[in-house]
Amino acid sequence: MNGFSTGFFIGFLTVWIIFFIRMVYENKKNGVKNDDYDERQQLVRYRGYKNGFYVIVLFLVCICLIEGIANRHFIDTDAVTIIGICLSVGVHVTYCIWNEGYFPVKNNRKSFIIMALATAVLYIFFSIEAVKEGKIVVDGVITGNCGNIACAVLFTFICIVALTKFAIEKKEDE
Repeated sequence: MNGFSTGFFIGFLTVWIIFFIRMVYENKKNGVKNDDYDERQQLVRYRGYKNGFYVIVLFLVCICLIEGIANRHFIDTDAVTIIGICLSVGVHVTYCIWNEGYFPVKNNRKSFIIMALATAVLYIFFSIEAVKEGKIVVDGVITGNCGNIACAVLFTFICIVALTKFAIEKKEDE
């Protein structure tokens, strides 16, 4: 690792440790509340999990069929895993946001959008670096380094879905 990478990693790790300590402190201070979702929201979340599961299974079946028929390896195992998880999470979050089951009753949605937007920008930065270094496709095979692009697309898509849903709700309220 070069100096920039080491410094960035240490800074990133420090921020996550501070965030974790703050989260533990807040939970002890306020108490962990498990009943933030009402029954309808819990049902929506369960359906979202089910849909996400079906999507990842369908994705894996399609990859196996395509590579089996073509008799060629197009995508690395790491890339399959990362893309499959991102697809599954994207379906779950999208379904839950559209059916009003993603956010707890007393949750600040603006902080979620800011966090998702910041994460998307961070992954876009990492994606640009991976593309510059030529690590995404090696010898015609998509490698696990495509994970940054997959996560950038996921968080950007989640931001778009959340903003669209909030705009629709705001328009309905008016």
